[in-house]
Amino acid sequence: MTTAKAKTPVETPTPDAVATAQQAVAQVTKQMEEVVAASRQSFDNLIQSSPFKSYEDMIQFSRDNMEAVSKSGSILAKGLQDLSKTMVGMTQANIEESVSASKQMMSAKTLKELMDLQSSLAKNSIDKLLAESTKLSEMSTKLAEEALAPINSRVSAVTEKLYQR
Repeated sequence: MTTAKAKTPVETPTPDAVATAQQAVAQVTKQMEEVVAASRQSFDNLIQSSPFKSYEDMIQFSRDNMEAVSKSGSILAKGLQDLSKTMVGMTQANIEESVSASKQMMSAKTLKELMDLQSSLAKNSIDKLLAESTKLSEMSTKLAEEALAPINSRVSAVTEKLYQR
């Protein structure tokens, strides 16, 4: 069995209660408007004190920075690939020259001829080592300059942006 609950009649609010509720709603609304205005003012102050004109300006600036890092990474990857190819080519050439030199030294008829060949090969090897080292050093320096160029350009942009203020 269920027992039915007695319904209590809904009282009609008194004019004083209605006025009090309206005042409370008005006061809360006013406080919310003040909070929103203060937040908006704080954000405007932040934007004005920053070197950026707007949030979109900040986003674009960050995108430009990421593009510079990406471009720098691509340049570095290609440059390292080129350096590796050059080093492999140099290594292959050195192996071929070593085989050829070994054959020449085995065909020497006298000890003096062997010593002359050995001396000549050592001198040529040192000269080639210096030339290849210089070439690799120049390639590495050029690669570093090229890879850092996009980042240097962004650093210049940041510096310029900060000193505009």
